[in-house]
Amino acid sequence: MSWNPLSQPMPITIRGRLVRVLPEDPKPAGPTPEQLEQLAKARAEASAMGRKGEANPQAKLTEQKVLSIRRRYADGARKSDLARLYCVSEKLIFMVVRRHIWKHVI
Repeated sequence: MSWNPLSQPMPITIRGRLVRVLPEDPKPAGPTPEQLEQLAKARAEASAMGRKGEANPQAKLTEQKVLSIRRRYADGARKSDLARLYCVSEKLIFMVVRRHIWKHVI
């Protein structure tokens, strides 16, 4: 492997082993401000169109299932069992139970 001073930082060896050196200004992780703005606009638009709950085409649950999940969890069912029963992730069950999502269902 040859070293190109114009495109790469100089390689360093430690105890005889070549160590890869990252560039001094790596790309920032996560979405850009423009992407965050687009996401906020899309969410606001979906909210304005009334795409909550079952009206959202990507909804994995119905209002009846949400009520059932909350009732079963209150009766002592485990999140992992509910996730398997409803074919969704444990995280989704957690978010439903804690009312992070499906807030409009009482």
